[in-house]
Amino acid sequence: MTQEAQVLDRQDVATEVATPEPWLAVVAPPVDVTETKDAIQVTVDLPGVEEQALDIDVENGVLTLTGRARVDGPPNGERVLGEFDAVLYKRALRLSDRLSAEN
Repeated sequence: MTQEAQVLDRQDVATEVATPEPWLAVVAPPVDVTETKDAIQVTVDLPGVEEQALDIDVENGVLTLTGRARVDGPPNGERVLGEFDAVLYKRALRLSDRLSAEN
């Protein structure tokens, strides 16, 4: 990738997350960024996040991905041990000045 084509700065943007539930884990998910001459594609691993629970925002040159995973108990039965809990995923990436948020 040439320097002119680079669309993401090398550093993530530090983000602080306040959640209404103090027990809610906040996780920075892994991402892959693929660039072609016409587009970039950001692939992010968000297990348990449904499409309607995903928020994608671009503001002040920062792409922010936020999603909340739901963990439902078994439909029939009582959960006697629960190590899987709800997770809030949040990742922010600073965009290069060469990239337009509208495109």
